[in-house]
Amino acid sequence: MALWWGVGYLFTGLFAWALLPRFSCDDAATCTRSNNMGWRYVWLTSGSFVLLMSILRVTVVRLQETPKYLLGEGKDHEVINTLQNIAQKYNRPYSLTVEKLQACGTKDLSRMHARRRISPREIWGHICGLFETRRMAISTALIWLSWTMIGLAYPLFNIFLPSYLESRGAKFGKTSSNVQWRDYTIINVSGLLGPIPAGFM
Repeated sequence: MALWWGVGYLFTGLFAWALLPRFSCDDAATCTRSNNMGWRYVWLTSGSFVLLMSILRVTVVRLQETPKYLLGEGKDHEVINTLQNIAQKYNRPYSLTVEKLQACGTKDLSRMHARRRISPREIWGHICGLFETRRMAISTALIWLSWTMIGLAYPLFNIFLPSYLESRGAKFGKTSSNVQWRDYTIINVSGLLGPIPAGFM
């Protein structure tokens, strides 16, 4: 999954490299909307790409719901079908039936879900579920903290590292916007391979 995150940064770097040097002004005093459209083009291009991928995700890439989600919705037959498909796909033995699943107990779904699919009560129910026990609350807090730190550290490191090094005496010389975004793209290409050995380790 981390590899795909890197692919996203790579595409952003490619868009920025192609558009920012050509459609941006260097001197803030002379910048106007007409001579500083580069960042707007990057946003429009990235947004259009994300919209296209979202449409493809809904129309072309058909993913099954997770058994956990289906179980929470009370769709026991679909849970069994999904698990059977997974077992068949990976040549694993499988013996769970609807009867065995229901013998484990049932949940009162009327208390878990609101009448409308998207409502404050429904959202609050999901949030409370993340803090139901002390262990679950600690786990939720640590996961949120980890992703917040990762989300901040990765782009900040890549973008501000040259400025940080320069403030500590490193001499880079005069770099153009073209070189800056080229280097950003190269760094992201290099980072694509890291998650593969990390996943094995």
